[in-house]
Amino acid sequence: MRLFRWAESKIRTFTIWDMAVFKVCMIAFVLMVAKLWPDVLALDWYWYALGFAVTYAWILARMLRKVEGPRSEN
Repeated sequence: MRLFRWAESKIRTFTIWDMAVFKVCMIAFVLMVAKLWPDVLALDWYWYALGFAVTYAWILARMLRKVEGPRSEN
């Protein structure tokens, strides 16, 4: 759990540009995985759509969730 707390403390210092670079980094990683493991690209389109829908719903729920006071750092 200390690793997650450390990562969260670092991510809080990111600017919008840092987050954009992080996203580009993740896209490049996924493209590398697809290049090295071509079977991933053989999946039907709806598997990719399902992955998108699940992750988008997760992020949207986190963005729209009502925050109740400061979070304790126990």
